[in-house]
Amino acid sequence: KEAREVSVDDGAALAQSEDLFFMETSALDSTNVSIAFQTIVKEIYNVTSRKVLSFDNQKLETTLTNRKTLKLDDSENQKDLWNGVRCCRG
Repeated sequence: KEAREVSVDDGAALAQSEDLFFMETSALDSTNVSIAFQTIVKEIYNVTSRKVLSFDNQKLETTLTNRKTLKLDDSENQKDLWNGVRCCRG
């Protein structure tokens, strides 16, 4: 193999000290590139799924781009608010 930018030992040590995942890959001969990509995608999916499942179903807070917070809940007030809205209903 060609000269490395970072040694495997240095990469593994840094990953361990920072509590990160480490896998040796090579763009030169595509070693582990596909496996690394699949592993990262699966981990993103797992983390995202855990966050969605831990959402409080009674109250959802969505921060809007203008830094205002919109709070939604399942109360009767919210249901009354949406009664006149015709978006996305079948």
